[in-house]
Amino acid sequence: MVCKSVCGAYSLESLRNHISDSPYGTLDAYQSMLFIAGHSARHTLQVEEVKASEEFPEQ
Repeated sequence: MVCKSVCGAYSLESLRNHISDSPYGTLDAYQSMLFIAGHSARHTLQVEEVKASEEFPEQ
């Protein structure tokens, strides 16, 4: 399996072999990419919630 990202194409094995410490514990590069994607998705939902609010100004 090859993962393609803005950083290029890397094998799953390569991503799994790059380990780092984070505030959430030890993560490999693959787990970090999943976390970043999920974190961004959550912020997108938060923006949509704010924009849907009755108090949000009309454009």
